[in-house]
Amino acid sequence: MRLLVLFRGNWTITAAVDPDGKCPVKEGLNALKGRTAADRSVFTRRIERLSESGMFHNREHGHPLEDGISELKGKYIRVLYFKDEDRLVVCSRLALKGKAKVLEQEISGAKATRERYLAAKAVGGVSVEEEEEEG
Repeated sequence: MRLLVLFRGNWTITAAVDPDGKCPVKEGLNALKGRTAADRSVFTRRIERLSESGMFHNREHGHPLEDGISELKGKYIRVLYFKDEDRLVVCSRLALKGKAKVLEQEISGAKATRERYLAAKAVGGVSVEEEEEEG
């Protein structure tokens, strides 16, 4: 499994890359338009804070959901993530805020990503990659 580094601090914040080579969290953030686009900068600031302490003290910015899955919250989006040893955070899902049923589906998807990650890690199949510079 590939992980793309989003930010490095005391904690390394990464995003899962799908088997087809796409990074849904990064692509989702880049695709935000109109009123939701402001959440891109909000999310960037929050991952920087998360990289420093590994947690949030303000529930409006982020908090645990269930079974080791947590969320970073913007005004319109949420990014689900989980933590692993060695101060590693894996962002697994990005979703527009919505109904509880949608959140349940996103949590299930985040858990599935964590299971794929743990299975890959058990056999040494996780690579953490820096984002390539454009230009």
